[in-house]
Amino acid sequence: MMNKEEEAAKMAAIKKILFMRLLDNKARERLNNIRLANPAFAEQLESVLLVYAQKSGGKKIDEQTLIRIARSARGEKPKGSIRRL
Repeated sequence: MMNKEEEAAKMAAIKKILFMRLLDNKARERLNNIRLANPAFAEQLESVLLVYAQKSGGKKIDEQTLIRIARSARGEKPKGSIRRL
């Protein structure tokens, strides 16, 4: 039987492999930067990404898609252009 540390290390390794397959290089770099700046949000974002991957059939996520998902996870509204008349 594994202790909690071994189990956590195993889960971290599995997540790392999953995200290597799921994210392209730039998206993976951005997720790592988010993890450094805000570890709690990175955990939340990873959960959202796993759900997204299941729904999208495991298609690769690029950096722009990751940004859109992160903004959505934060509750931000999509940026649009505002034109004045």
